[in-house]
Amino acid sequence: MKKQFLLPAVLLVGFATTITSCKKDNDDAVTPSKQACSVEYILNGNDSLKVSYDSQERISKEEVFSKSSGNSQAYVTYDYSSGKIVEKTYQGGDIQSEVNYHLNANDNVEYSVAFDKDASGNNDFDNADTTWYLYDSDRHVTRTITHDRTDFIITQGLSKDTSWFTYSGGNLTKEERKIGTAATTTTYYTYGNNDATSEFLVPMPGDASIRNIYGKTSQKLPIAKTSDGTTVTYGYTFNSEGYVTRVDETTSGANNRTDIYYNCK
Repeated sequence: MKKQFLLPAVLLVGFATTITSCKKDNDDAVTPSKQACSVEYILNGNDSLKVSYDSQERISKEEVFSKSSGNSQAYVTYDYSSGKIVEKTYQGGDIQSEVNYHLNANDNVEYSVAFDKDASGNNDFDNADTTWYLYDSDRHVTRTITHDRTDFIITQGLSKDTSWFTYSGGNLTKEERKIGTAATTTTYYTYGNNDATSEFLVPMPGDASIRNIYGKTSQKLPIAKTSDGTTVTYGYTFNSEGYVTRVDETTSGANNRTDIYYNCK
């Protein structure tokens, strides 16, 4: 089971945008610093992404707009309660999916349950993924395990996807992923000397936008990612305050540009 709506493929997450406040502080858990700059919107390809925040400066909504028409394409909302965060995805005004993140004592995800919606907009419990997250003593995610309820219902077998994460010098350097019985795929990351002042610019083990929901993130900005023999390189443009305002992603000579705009207090 996968989400029906995907935010623009901005930067390193690959299939979803991960956005947080721009002041880096790995001890803030899911609560961003109130003194931080925050991402206001992002331009990438033919779409733009607008980010909204609640009174506690947590991300409350991400909305995709067509760059040409300015029309809203889809949006994601985030609701917070004690020990839980609920993410809902809408497209064409209709709810498509929901993810419930259940937090541990560090306010990092202990497990999450992702639902598709049925025709009435209710959670389809026969089509749900449950993912467990394991951490090391330094609060880095080291492994995720996902069980697919749909395959269990159909085959009475247990479909399991597993990812392993390896770190060096405070940075995620290797990600291994095995989907069901398929061969394991491996992605390698290399880093430069620039600090990652914004977490959506670093590799993440999941696709939620909440600050540190998956524990500590990489300390530096990556300069390359290699998977299945293909290497993607990243170049950055900074403003006078040291925040990345432009990312150039190059694959086999083709460039993809992303522009980032901030709201700073």
